[in-house]
Amino acid sequence: MKIITRLFQSAWLKIIFIFYTASAFAGNDNNPFPSIPVDNGDFEQAVGSHLETAMKYALIGVGGLLILMCIGVLIHRLREDSRERDHGNLIMTFILLAIGITIGFILIGIGWTAFSAQIQ
Repeated sequence: MKIITRLFQSAWLKIIFIFYTASAFAGNDNNPFPSIPVDNGDFEQAVGSHLETAMKYALIGVGGLLILMCIGVLIHRLREDSRERDHGNLIMTFILLAIGITIGFILIGIGWTAFSAQIQ
């Protein structure tokens, strides 16, 4: 936990975070809410393409977040067990974490293949 707080307190991380958020929300015209162009009048297709892209990024993001959370719980549980020497439910925790990490990799895999797929 101390490592995470030290990372967030560093000036370099703040500078990088500000740079990426500024570049993510600033388009060509610095509009954080760009309009969705509806060239051929098909609103569903225009919104659907943006929603499809958002879902691809969400799958990869949620999968990565799930993996990081499971690793954090695993590290916390191992530290707690080394201090207290009480190993109750340790195997069940490992099983749940393995399932969580597996689901995280599955979500990343689905998102990754969705970026290369062309829907006809």
